[in-house]
Amino acid sequence: MTLHPDGIARADIRDDASGDRLVDWLRHDPQLAEACSTAVDPLEIAARLETHGVGNKMAVERFGYTDLFALADEIYASVAYEEVGPQARDALSMGGPLDLLRGGIFALPALFLPIAISGFAVHPRWWALPVGLTVAWALGQAFAVLVGALRGQDDMRSDSIMSIGSTLITSTACLGCAVLACWSLGGNEASVIEAVAVGVYLAAGGLLLSYRSEWLLAVCMVPATLGSLSAVGLLPITITHGTAAWMVIATLVLVVVAAHRQLLMHRWRWPTWNQTDRRASLKFLAFGLGCGLITSMYIGFAYEADGNRGTMAIVAFPLLLTLGVMEWQLHSFRCRAASAMSTSRNLFVFARRIRSSYLLSLGTYSAALSALSITGLVVGYIRNASMTPLLLFTLAVGTIGVTFFVMLLLTSVGHINLVLVYWVGTLVVLGATLVTIQEVAGGISATAGITALLVTTGTAATALAAQARWVLTDSMNY
Repeated sequence: MTLHPDGIARADIRDDASGDRLVDWLRHDPQLAEACSTAVDPLEIAARLETHGVGNKMAVERFGYTDLFALADEIYASVAYEEVGPQARDALSMGGPLDLLRGGIFALPALFLPIAISGFAVHPRWWALPVGLTVAWALGQAFAVLVGALRGQDDMRSDSIMSIGSTLITSTACLGCAVLACWSLGGNEASVIEAVAVGVYLAAGGLLLSYRSEWLLAVCMVPATLGSLSAVGLLPITITHGTAAWMVIATLVLVVVAAHRQLLMHRWRWPTWNQTDRRASLKFLAFGLGCGLITSMYIGFAYEADGNRGTMAIVAFPLLLTLGVMEWQLHSFRCRAASAMSTSRNLFVFARRIRSSYLLSLGTYSAALSALSITGLVVGYIRNASMTPLLLFTLAVGTIGVTFFVMLLLTSVGHINLVLVYWVGTLVVLGATLVTIQEVAGGISATAGITALLVTTGTAATALAAQARWVLTDSMNY
């Protein structure tokens, strides 16, 4: 017999006939058994049961109790209490080299895709990349929330279902959207294949990042990285684009296999989430969809204006190369905020330090993006690119980058609702602007489209950055 802290005696698990099924069930679910043994109230056990997918129906039909709370009472009285101390919270660390590595992981695939297209001598339509990117971005955000919720419950038994589910849902959605785009915008089989391949790669890579397996993802990217750099002459040994294209395929296969390695670990359990987790996943699905749509609009207008002449690549790489800086500053801001929370004398001091930290992070990211963008303008000038569209593209990419950074900063502290309001407003205003241009001018030129995108995202970035300076000072965020 073991005494509960409040003085109530709790016996070890009883083996009477009425509890045999309950005993067997708990013995085959060590995580749930541990959670129940450390509970200090039957209501805590009831909450734990719900997070493990046990509701009133199972309590009645499987165990014969009147409801979930009666089952919780029985477990509370039957399981020996085990006292556990509070787990120490991991100290937040400043951003560092790992964040820059993550940024490189995000940026490198932009080098792989042109090599694969050139090596296989295919001619996909412009919409292939936006379709794969938008679908994978949206679904990837949603799955990242769900994976995070399971990790918060120390539930790793659903990894197999999550990995195969993410790949199947993303590939099916990409295939459906690509076929629809092919039917409405024109295209070929290569366009559909590219859209699906991009979606599958991003889904698998996103899973590895959600499982904090950055180094494994980096290792899987080695063949495509070496092949692409060799094909463009940046390594001592030069190979053909065809060989490099097959090395890109090898990386795609490796990433997918690595993301599904849980299939061999017997981690097969249908995942369960509460209503809050489901709502959060839908919100981040909408957030990712908005990010993908804005990026896709830019790609579409830039392609119409530039085609395959390389200007779009010149202005896109500054944003890609600063993704690591974005990760670095996001983590650094969180660390500074945690330090301010624990050391500030009062809320006024805390608010002042948070605003300083926010401006420092935003300024650092903006400075890095500006420096690389100016470098891109210089490269474009040396290559005799048309400077007017180049400057316009650069400004548009810059406003998109700043908007993404501020939105990610706000979502990281729980203000996803505010971000969605701004995203919806931006998309509505941009859509109305494009419709107006269509009605007045009889068509939407690439210059008009990029200008509309620049103005709307620039306005959103300015307004959101100004509001974030005050929103982030709420101590309840941390």
